[in-house]
Amino acid sequence: MSASFKGKVLGTETWKDLYLTLCGTLFSLHKDDFNKVLAVRGRKKLWFSRKADNLMRYRIPGSDYYTDAWLSANDVARRCYRLIEVFGYAPSDLGITAK
Repeated sequence: MSASFKGKVLGTETWKDLYLTLCGTLFSLHKDDFNKVLAVRGRKKLWFSRKADNLMRYRIPGSDYYTDAWLSANDVARRCYRLIEVFGYAPSDLGITAK
């Protein structure tokens, strides 16, 4: 798989890498308002937390935020597109190619 955000290739090998790399990239671009992600949730649970626990065990690179990255490829893609939307980016700013 390969991915790019705003024309920059994201060095990822797995879907989990893609998700965590994009989260880290968005954190570095939006440190002052990254807390917006705390309101993003699925039907049953939150997607992000400031506390590590059994469900939120993956730390977002460069931050003190945690997320669940034990997701299917479809869930990762959905979450990635939802995240860029939170920060005002268009779906066309993210390119994901599955091989």
